[in-house]
Amino acid sequence: MMSETTPSRTPESEFEPERLLDIFDNDRLAVTEILAEATTSMREIIDGLCNEVSAGDKQAVARLLHTLTGVSANIGANKLSAVSRDLLESIRRHRTFPPDLVERLRCAHNSFAARVQEHLDESSPLSWPNSQDRK
Repeated sequence: MMSETTPSRTPESEFEPERLLDIFDNDRLAVTEILAEATTSMREIIDGLCNEVSAGDKQAVARLLHTLTGVSANIGANKLSAVSRDLLESIRRHRTFPPDLVERLRCAHNSFAARVQEHLDESSPLSWPNSQDRK
């Protein structure tokens, strides 16, 4: 049983902003930049997965799913990490691609990205950096 002070790390939790803020010593700008980069990176991995699934390259799909699992787990995208891990295990077990592989990943990614944006909107002054403001 978890103590009351132990944060929940269930796959259903879309995003754990407190964990990232703790890791980065409450550096909100750093966390914002990392979230923006990770969200983009995860979307690009999913786009690559779409191409590799279409090509039927099981090794490339497994490699990309492994990468996505790690990136999403490190950034706190728990649901996306769980979905990608489950899909990777399914591919290894059944040696075929689930027909909804890419759609499940896109759905989990979109949900994570929306949750991140909600958190950023709610956590002023933590907001997406504006590239024009940085010049």
